Amino acid sequence: MPFELCRVAREVRIFPILELAPKQSHHFDKICTSLTYQGYQVTIKEIPYEFQKGGNQLIIINRATLKQ
Repeated sequence: MPFELCRVAREVRIFPILELAPKQSHHFDKICTSLTYQGYQVTIKEIPYEFQKGGNQLIIINRATLKQ
């Protein structure tokens, strides 16, 4: 799904990046690697809001670095 969002938006933000059990999604590394390989800038940012215990990180995907 992030791939389709990135196709139509300049920037995509996904929050939280945890599963219901407070652990990082098992899709996270694969998605970040794939997006980076395709030329997207992937940034993980800690924010002051905590959705659930340990859930205070946001992923920002930016297409500004894509090669045309």
